[in-house]
Amino acid sequence: MISPIEKQFSLNLGASRKQFPMRSVFSTSIVSVLLCMAACSFAYGQNTGVGGTGKNEMTVNAKTGVSAAPTPAAVVSVAEMVKIPAGPFKMGDHTGGSIDIGAVPVHTVNVSEFYMDVYETYWSKWVEVLSWSKTNGYSIISGAKDHPEVGDATNRFPVLSLSWVDAVKWCNARSEMLGFTACYYTDNTKKTVYRTGTLNLDYNSVDWNASGFRLPTEAEWEKAARGGLVQNFYPWPSTAKNLDGSKCNFKNSGDPYDGGPDIPEDSERQSTPVGYYNGSQTPKGADMKNGYGLYDMAGNAAEWCFDKGLRTWYQQAGASEDDCRGPLNTDTKHQGRVWRGSSLDDGDNFECAARAQKYVELINIAGTHIDFGFRTVRKMN
Repeated sequence: MISPIEKQFSLNLGASRKQFPMRSVFSTSIVSVLLCMAACSFAYGQNTGVGGTGKNEMTVNAKTGVSAAPTPAAVVSVAEMVKIPAGPFKMGDHTGGSIDIGAVPVHTVNVSEFYMDVYETYWSKWVEVLSWSKTNGYSIISGAKDHPEVGDATNRFPVLSLSWVDAVKWCNARSEMLGFTACYYTDNTKKTVYRTGTLNLDYNSVDWNASGFRLPTEAEWEKAARGGLVQNFYPWPSTAKNLDGSKCNFKNSGDPYDGGPDIPEDSERQSTPVGYYNGSQTPKGADMKNGYGLYDMAGNAAEWCFDKGLRTWYQQAGASEDDCRGPLNTDTKHQGRVWRGSSLDDGDNFECAARAQKYVELINIAGTHIDFGFRTVRKMN
């Protein structure tokens, strides 16, 4: 799309050629430079309004050492993302285990700043990257279109029925599509980008300093979900439990998209569009974005995190390390991954601290789970 600034420069360029034919080459060069600067300025303005860096990013491929100016898509890649500030927060169940016995004790975790998606990954964004991935060496096989009556280009319902491994590969595909460095690799040498197959990666196979997209760690997710609140139940002010259908999407919550009792248990027709609870929702309620500007951190799609699941993790010293990334957990018995936020098909586990402990060690990372989706994060560069 041509910006107003680009359009005006194009008109001025045409006029200058007519008035000063002998200087056309010189004018073209000067105006081209100005046009480039103006376009960057326009993209900057668009970016910073939704959580941009406030500067143009020069990406460096860590594997090749080649520096490259970002593509137009990469310049605006932080659109629909917000900055989560650095700092410590109290992680875990402040009730002592009544929310989740696996979320005790409460412990302080210091988390570096990062960007997070305002919305859960929705279908039109998902399918754009998926289409690119098919011709660029990727094998992504799961992910279902919710509300098929809505066209691909305008479908803002969360992608569902998604495996952990395909969410990870999609993150890499989007990174490479936009000219960023991928985060996930096939092993700890970090030489081969993870594009195909089923791998239960550990945190040593991740380039945590890469510029690309990835799943949040469990600590990043909970810090972001709390939105700056301390020891509240939900992503909104809640010193006591105050969940109702005006605040988030859950099973039979009363929204117009709710499947209701006559819809089969495995129906995918219960999600709401991402960001639906913005003050115009039904049942009527307030704008439910949290203190950091994030929507649907409770309800709608359950959200994959990176961390391997371990019920006793919070009792270990590593859970309190700065930027903790979960247990290394290399044994074959416990190979599940953490998911957060509960979902459209649940009636509980919507608290920020809830870890869904009865599933966290067992869930199949390659299996498709009907109400599972995700959102991505990026490192602050």
